[in-house]
Amino acid sequence: MASDAWAMDTLGGIADGVYGMIDGPFGSNLPASDYTDKGIPVVRGSNLSLGENRFKSQEFVFVSDATANRLNRSVCRPGDIIFTKKGTIGQTGIIPNDSGYDRFLLSSNQMKLTVDPEKAIPLFVYYFVSSTASREKILQDASVTGVPKINLAYIRTFPILLPSLEEQKEIVGILCALDERIELLQNENLSLEQVARAIFKSWFVDFDPVRAKAEGREPGGMDAATAALFPSKFSSSAQGQIPIGWHFRRAGDLMKQSRESINPLRHSDELFTHYSLPAFDEGRRPRLEYGREIKSNKTVIPVECILLSKLNPHIPRVWLPGRKIQENAVCSTEFLVFQPAIGLSVEYLYCQFVEPGFAQRFGGLTTGTSNSHQRVKPDYLLEEELIEPTRAVVEAFTSVTHPLFEKINENIDVQKTFAELRDTLLPRLISGKLRVPEAEKLVEAVL
Repeated sequence: MASDAWAMDTLGGIADGVYGMIDGPFGSNLPASDYTDKGIPVVRGSNLSLGENRFKSQEFVFVSDATANRLNRSVCRPGDIIFTKKGTIGQTGIIPNDSGYDRFLLSSNQMKLTVDPEKAIPLFVYYFVSSTASREKILQDASVTGVPKINLAYIRTFPILLPSLEEQKEIVGILCALDERIELLQNENLSLEQVARAIFKSWFVDFDPVRAKAEGREPGGMDAATAALFPSKFSSSAQGQIPIGWHFRRAGDLMKQSRESINPLRHSDELFTHYSLPAFDEGRRPRLEYGREIKSNKTVIPVECILLSKLNPHIPRVWLPGRKIQENAVCSTEFLVFQPAIGLSVEYLYCQFVEPGFAQRFGGLTTGTSNSHQRVKPDYLLEEELIEPTRAVVEAFTSVTHPLFEKINENIDVQKTFAELRDTLLPRLISGKLRVPEAEKLVEAVL
């Protein structure tokens, strides 16, 4: 139970001043035509999440200083907490202090809270409002006539239980220690994947080793045995110059789609490793769920496969489960499941699918008129033409990149452990049901 030192307040009660809680400008005051290539970043729903990330700094759009000054009432700054008021209700974010920008502009569908530092610590408030209990309350209270929405008056009255500033600081320290470990592993994984993708681009898109040999130079970044696997000449193809002996072939000849399905509800007491779209978006961590919790047919995941989302391909979702597939592994039918042809590898296919040129072509294969429900038909993809190198070159690529992806999957497993501990501690800490000393012992045991 919470101690006597804890007190109930509201988000409006801890807001800093008159403009401590403000929503974004009216839609017509911030048209898309105001967006620029640089300037003041606009905080949109794509920068927020349902609790798995504090803030996503990718894919900003910007406005000019003049536009931000005109809409100054809706400017937000590092440390401000952001809520979505229309659309994906329950998603939140906190603008980081190391973002590189000193001010931002709210989009029309967002609201912000600037916390009075004498009443609360912003990160403690963020952890409170991003908790499962808070998100569920917001969703339950949201207006669901048409698009789900909440308003500024509702957020002002949203209740929050607060300990002393000192205890808030201690709780934040515990949760941040876990988040920082997770972030370090995420950054390491980004670096590892970038290495693999850079090698793929060099070998199979830019053909750097072949160009080097054609010009009488030794290919860089590889030993002599690997360099010897590449030809020293190009040949003509319908797609342009390609290394001699290489070909373009139908994707359907280079991979096989696995279509086996299962209805987990018929196995209600069995545990399934569920690869869902939300699990991908929340860190590529599949969820362990009982069959009774999975409400529709799923695709069985075989060994040596790649998952490629056919839904809304403008949001790239390519998942490499790893070579050790757990028993009862299934995925959403929104994923296409592919196995490489003999002589290719999952590492090769993964890098092919995330290569920007392929991703752009894949996005052009959609059907459907709604931006939120566009899908790619598998048959369209299987007719696409992909580069087919010699098997020896693919084997060399796999031997170099396989350890990178194995490390990525090991890091994801560790992230899952840290995230599960954080998600277990968070509701108990912010409600006062678990005290700081006990939580510190639990974290020390894992770290």
